[in-house]
Amino acid sequence: MKKIVLMLSLCLCVFSCNQGSKQNETSEKNQDLDQTSIAEVSQEDLKTFLSKKTPLTENEFKNAFPQTINNLPIDDEVEIVNNQGYAEYGDGKLTLTIYDCAGKNYGKATLFGTVYNIKAQDIDDIKYENRERDNIKTISTYRANSNQCDIVFLYHNRWYVALNGKDMNPNSLWNAFDVSLLKNFKN
Repeated sequence: MKKIVLMLSLCLCVFSCNQGSKQNETSEKNQDLDQTSIAEVSQEDLKTFLSKKTPLTENEFKNAFPQTINNLPIDDEVEIVNNQGYAEYGDGKLTLTIYDCAGKNYGKATLFGTVYNIKAQDIDDIKYENRERDNIKTISTYRANSNQCDIVFLYHNRWYVALNGKDMNPNSLWNAFDVSLLKNFKN
């Protein structure tokens, strides 16, 4: 009888330790997703990670937006609609749109990974480019005839960021934008 109790105790101890390590692995995985901006994560892991996050309040979202970009002041107040923030800078020369993909809004973030892996075909004066800039996966669309550019990327696996620049190509738009301006957008 003592042997049976001892064996059951040993099995229970091993099982409990194993469950604890699984919880630690999940916690470590979520920390890795929090801290990495270009993590190679599956869409399912990203969906799980983001669905556990709480979206920012409207005030938190507004306060996180940069007041200037490349010495261009914000034109007007930041507009927030449905977990999406929008602001123009320098009389509309630059536009910054940020989507909070937390909670049930994870779709845009998971879609980014799929779209990044597909190279769109250039059409007439429209050129598409998927590439890493400063260790961040970006997708750019450049309209040569109007010299207008869009760059989108996923910041810290949560924030879907869209930049639009007038009279700029992809390199000049990226160089005009300092990613550290997004420091207030945390997980």
